[in-house]
Amino acid sequence: TATRAALLVLCGLALAGNGFAATDVKVSFTLNTTVANGAPLQENRIYFLYRPDNLLKTTPVPMVLVTDGDRPAGYLHRKADQAGFLVVSCSYAGNSTGGFSNGNPRIVGFEDYDYITEVINRVRASDNANDAFTVGFSTGGHTSLAYACERPSTLRAASSVDEFMGLTTNIPSAPLPIIMFEGTSDASVGYTPVKDTVETWRAKDGLLNANPVLTYESSFLIPGRVSQATWRGGIGGTQVAFVTIIGGTHQYPMRDVQTGYDFIDALWAFFSQFLTSTGGSPKIVSQPANNIQISGEPASFRVAATGTAPIRYQWQKNGVDI
Repeated sequence: TATRAALLVLCGLALAGNGFAATDVKVSFTLNTTVANGAPLQENRIYFLYRPDNLLKTTPVPMVLVTDGDRPAGYLHRKADQAGFLVVSCSYAGNSTGGFSNGNPRIVGFEDYDYITEVINRVRASDNANDAFTVGFSTGGHTSLAYACERPSTLRAASSVDEFMGLTTNIPSAPLPIIMFEGTSDASVGYTPVKDTVETWRAKDGLLNANPVLTYESSFLIPGRVSQATWRGGIGGTQVAFVTIIGGTHQYPMRDVQTGYDFIDALWAFFSQFLTSTGGSPKIVSQPANNIQISGEPASFRVAATGTAPIRYQWQKNGVDI
């Protein structure tokens, strides 16, 4: 029997809809870049930008770049509407090397890294965006991590779903918060190489001697299948998190498939910890998600806020402080 663990009192700010449906807007531009040997190259490139209708341009907002291919990442719209961020779907269309690659980023797909940087700069200018995060699935996940290795100064954090790095070709150049997701039944990507990638980022972030915090995540279709290990207190406040989905295969873990674990909530909960604080009154930027577990087993909740430090939280159960 599954029981729902409920968080009864936690105040935050929610964005209200205005009755109009936002859509992904295709943006085309000319990229001036080079190939790996330095020869100049021009490419016609595109990306898709999703901006929630009620997200004003008077205040800087974060962006999540999805490095998965040539179509909008509509599965992030719900969370973008709720939390207030831009979804930027990167496209490999027009890439002379044939697409985002899992090879050596200094040789294969070299111009893709210039492309991602240019997209970040363009969205910052056009939509008053500030913090940039990347996420990708499979080969797209490799691109997300490889870009994080090569150009960490442009990002606040990065993520990969069901993918690992080539540890001899992808070398992190600076500490950066990283969260990775992997299923134990992934027939395309081995669990061990992903774990090795996690260890590589732990080393770069100065977290090899840190003890992990183990949390028990909701997987409401098959409860008790998902846990997250998080190493905190790294260089510059970095963290590394590794989500294990027992029985998960090579696909985006969503609320309507397999275990019912929704990686989107966990992704934003992790990213939102690294938003640039604008000071002022506390504002909750990531609300706790519902959590269903086997009766008698632990359930974990998390929350993130911005505002003038220090910020304190008070959790309640049935109206009583805990």
